[in-house]
Amino acid sequence: MEGSSAGRLSRLLGPESFLLFATAGVFFPWVRTGTGSAAGIEQGDGWPVLAMAAGAFFLARAHVRWAWIPAALGAVVTIKDIFTVNDVDGADAGVGLWMSAAGLAVAAILLFAREIEGARRARGG
Repeated sequence: MEGSSAGRLSRLLGPESFLLFATAGVFFPWVRTGTGSAAGIEQGDGWPVLAMAAGAFFLARAHVRWAWIPAALGAVVTIKDIFTVNDVDGADAGVGLWMSAAGLAVAAILLFAREIEGARRARGG
């Protein structure tokens, strides 16, 4: 299975790939206005989200059971930011904010599913 196309696809679409996608999102615009845009690392929660995504990535690579927690926290922060930005007149959430939110949310779900599957195997089920 490891050398098969299904094995390669599962590695390609694993939570680590989504965490890298989320990490890239902090370098793209998080806020767009009529006069310009600002990347996630330029203001707001970009740096903490970058730390959560990177932390979740390294914890996932080390197969730490609770790696889903920083990914879930990052997803909550970025989703909150989407609502906050969209409440401001003349401002919209940029592509980077959406990338980070989606990548972190999918990674958190996949990491949590991995945790559930590991617990199921440990019980012999």
